[in-house]
Amino acid sequence: MLIIFKCSLIFMLSLLLSILISKYYSRDTSPVISLREGDLLAVQASHILPVPRLGGLAIFVGFVVSAFFAPQSIEYEVQLIMLAATPLFVAGLLEDIGYHITPKGRLLAAIFSSLLTAIFLGFWLPRFGFPAIDYYFSFAIIGIPITLLVCSALSNAVNLIDGVNGLAESSSAVSFLGFMLISYHAGQLELMIVAAMILAAILGFLALNFPRGLIFLGDAGSYVLGHLIAWIGILIMVRIDNISPWTVLLCAFWPAADTLLSIFRRVWAKVPMMSADREHFHHVIMDFLNKIPAFSGNINITNPLSTLVQLPFMIFPAAIGIYYYESPIQSFAYFVIFMFLYVTAYYSLKNIYKKLY
Repeated sequence: MLIIFKCSLIFMLSLLLSILISKYYSRDTSPVISLREGDLLAVQASHILPVPRLGGLAIFVGFVVSAFFAPQSIEYEVQLIMLAATPLFVAGLLEDIGYHITPKGRLLAAIFSSLLTAIFLGFWLPRFGFPAIDYYFSFAIIGIPITLLVCSALSNAVNLIDGVNGLAESSSAVSFLGFMLISYHAGQLELMIVAAMILAAILGFLALNFPRGLIFLGDAGSYVLGHLIAWIGILIMVRIDNISPWTVLLCAFWPAADTLLSIFRRVWAKVPMMSADREHFHHVIMDFLNKIPAFSGNINITNPLSTLVQLPFMIFPAAIGIYYYESPIQSFAYFVIFMFLYVTAYYSLKNIYKKLY
């Protein structure tokens, strides 16, 4: 019953802070820290009105409270993860309130926060999932750089899919729900409770973000969400010896797949890696939905609807990962299969759209 009370309290805190921010920091009362008019002209924009971008503040407070409500046996580690996330949160928040922090600057902040986390906790990504390679992960000179690469990539990945209402939040919710179920099956109830409280903070914010988009995560929220997915996932791997790292990645499949495909697209097209575009999977889905006569290109409908269309494809890889959480070969094979299907579906939809429209 205590965990239900804690989760309910965190949910309400995140919800109430989101309501206050959405009401107080409107485009009329505080245009500097709402989504700026210029943002609507950005190539990747999927909205038509300025919206408060300080949702990251609401959800971050929920995460901090979760850290202090964590079970005693794991409380210290979760608090250190949140403390180390602070530089990344600040960098994102500065961008959200109008200071121009370049994508490279935010990426460096993500790397720095992950480095701090590894130093504070004294551990890093413990294995790759294959014994012949896992041995080398025990060496800091190998394990830490790979960990920084993976964790900063996941931070950036959640930011990349934060383009339509509810997408980044629902994908992250799937990740932490997966972490809850894995921890429960492995008998790690402390980890399950932590994942449940973080999930509650996400859902409290999601109530304002989806479907109407009354408030946005902003860079502060999306980058920290990715950081938490990465490091709670690593904490689970450290605490549960037999869990496959590919299971953790399957729980975060949608942002991971989008990022891998984005890297491939930009390398192939020989464009800057940090350049913005409107070529993500959610943009392709929205383009199709906007052509359906019943919707008449109404972004207020097609924007949240695109998240609902993608939701089953976030859940299914996570479900497979949970089922095979003790099997690194099977979970790796399924990750490769889902990645192949993702890329195939993406380019097939792009080609169909070009032929039809």
